[in-house]
Amino acid sequence: MGKHSSKKSAILLLLIPVIFTQKINARYLVSCHTRDGKIKTWDTEKDSDQTPITFNHSYVDLIAFNPQKRNMLVSCSTRDGIIRIWNTKKDSNQIPIIFNHEGQFVSSIAFNFQKPNILASCSYRDGTIKIWDTEKGSNQIPKTFSHGGSVSSIAFNPEKPNILASCSYRDGKIKIWDTEKDPNQIPKTFNYRCVKSIAFQPSKPILEQEIRWEQEEERIRYLQKKLKGEEKPGVEVRSEDKPPLKIPKFPLLSGQ
Repeated sequence: MGKHSSKKSAILLLLIPVIFTQKINARYLVSCHTRDGKIKTWDTEKDSDQTPITFNHSYVDLIAFNPQKRNMLVSCSTRDGIIRIWNTKKDSNQIPIIFNHEGQFVSSIAFNFQKPNILASCSYRDGTIKIWDTEKGSNQIPKTFSHGGSVSSIAFNPEKPNILASCSYRDGKIKIWDTEKDPNQIPKTFNYRCVKSIAFQPSKPILEQEIRWEQEEERIRYLQKKLKGEEKPGVEVRSEDKPPLKIPKFPLLSGQ
């Protein structure tokens, strides 16, 4: 092991697209149909003859859940570049938040792991990457970056929320952007060939992260009850432990 082995950080990998569930006990499964544009939410603990909740999005190709806001679902179309934000707890006839990428052929979408309001989209046709804020509604001007070639995939770093990676199947370039800096920045660039998909590897296993944060939240709940004079048996907390001002939320990886 090298002298820097103790300093672990997220590593960028080239992967075949895989979707991970946000929670170990994930119950609901969402599917989409390209031609009829229907998005269906299935309850995997019910019988197969159930009637799923259905949302309508013309010619839908990509769907993704927000890693922290569990009811926020995004769908988009490669044909018209329209991105829709749905609340799966609301009625299927709801009016979703709509973003228009305009470059058409939206090839990838990604939520920011630590800034859940931030959504990125990219276009295979014009090579643009747009950063949206889901709290600002449809009438916003997104920050726009230009990859310089057809963008096939994007991914946020799960531990450095400002870092976004993009890649191109056509020119084989992988670029690392700081989304807080000017869009005209010169990104760090890696050269490969025909790169179709990218993903960051977290410094710790996903399961270990989830268990660690669930234990931390349980400890904080106990401390909060202890401060109110309510003690919970069976939980040992050191006397020097102090409840933090804000409970950290480290989200799990989600599919793009």
